[in-house]
Amino acid sequence: MRWWTPLIFVAACTGDGGETGLTPEELCAGEGSKSVTIGTGAGSAFSAFQDGDSATLEVAPQGGFGVKIRASTTGLQADEVVEVRVDTELGGELSDSFTNPNVQLFCQDDGTGLFTDVVVGLDREVYKTLDDLFPLDGETVDLVVGVTDARGTSAEGRVRVEIQVGAR
Repeated sequence: MRWWTPLIFVAACTGDGGETGLTPEELCAGEGSKSVTIGTGAGSAFSAFQDGDSATLEVAPQGGFGVKIRASTTGLQADEVVEVRVDTELGGELSDSFTNPNVQLFCQDDGTGLFTDVVVGLDREVYKTLDDLFPLDGETVDLVVGVTDARGTSAEGRVRVEIQVGAR
């Protein structure tokens, strides 16, 4: 007679840090791999843009027009002020670049950083009015976001979106 011994598999859990093995506190302190993911959302919610997603142009606080984004970071010090550089590329050419040295990066429960309400703008001299924007409707642009924390550690994210001019 054979006896069957049940095998018990134990899955190792790395805690709140997911696959990194780092705690949310360590992640918010800037440990781990560096990344910036560009997206959208409301409140503390974040939804990453995927290449090809649609983005509606809005009035930019620095003047002109652009795409309002939020970004999720890893490996950068959160709950600190960071410097954010936003670039827009049209057809592989830089359309506009803007640096905001005072953006609050909030630490999230999972250890990622999150900032909101930043606009990746278009060239303010070329796209002054709504009439100037209409040729961009349906065009793809690259949104590029670089973030530098108080230690000087940087990461960059990029996504290609389809521009929508006005509500549809």
